[in-house]
Amino acid sequence: MVKSGACGRYLPATDVIICGKCDVSYHRACLNLSEKTKISASWMCPACKNKVPHTGDHSNTPVKCQEVGDSSPTHKDIDIGLEIRLFRNELSAMRNELKEMRDNITMLKDTVLACNKNLEKMDCRVTKLEKLYEERLIKCDTKTLESK
Repeated sequence: MVKSGACGRYLPATDVIICGKCDVSYHRACLNLSEKTKISASWMCPACKNKVPHTGDHSNTPVKCQEVGDSSPTHKDIDIGLEIRLFRNELSAMRNELKEMRDNITMLKDTVLACNKNLEKMDCRVTKLEKLYEERLIKCDTKTLESK
């Protein structure tokens, strides 16, 4: 589960926007983008956009300071209930995946035990066949000696 680079809340899989430069994930709501807005693979987050040097002569442009609190949402904008529901949904999905994995491991364990039993049976049969073969060789040698 990934946290938003802007507000620190967990991101649902349908609400993720990833910066093409720094690979940080964001909520659409944190960036004031609607669900209908198309995002390209080369989209850059506000922090990466600020790092890109501006081209052209801007010597006559006055410098404007950016206020620190404007870009990040305040704590009262965070819906804790929604975050808890999203977190519970993710935990439930993970629980189901773990149950499925446990079932698969149990099936694998049963299969390995069955193979082990079959190998033990085959080992016993091979041992008996080797014993019979050795007895037959000994009998053949004694018969040839007796006949001579």
